[in-house]
Amino acid sequence: TYIEMGEEMDAGAMYMKASRPIDENTTTGQGFEIVSQLAAETVIDFLNKLKDGKLEPEEQHNDFTLSPKISKAECLIEKSFSTEEAIRRVNAFNPFPGAYMSIDGKRVKIFKLVREPKKGALNIEFKDGKLYAVRFQHEGKKKVILQ
Repeated sequence: TYIEMGEEMDAGAMYMKASRPIDENTTTGQGFEIVSQLAAETVIDFLNKLKDGKLEPEEQHNDFTLSPKISKAECLIEKSFSTEEAIRRVNAFNPFPGAYMSIDGKRVKIFKLVREPKKGALNIEFKDGKLYAVRFQHEGKKKVILQ
């Protein structure tokens, strides 16, 4: 979305929108890459329409909520979560600030969870089923990336 900058957060008029589909496996880092690519693909069209006076402003509604800073506690993945919630949190906090679990009293960073078993993956039981960590890092160890 191309918006006019104003005094208040997200209060300026919107001039052009573009979107791309994402799925449950899209991480925040991948989302930033998708948005960056979308901006690169649309900026020339936006600038041409701006130059030619072909953009109509659309006012934003003020029914949004500012989100607080993400705390480390929110990044903790609990076994009491549903599999869907665990996947969403891992993807939301990847690459930053990073999701983690406590396994056998040790902190393990979790970078990717999948639904299908994989050799060498961490098998994690959640309240409604198992997930498999295929990208993870035990405290003080190198990151494990399974293909």
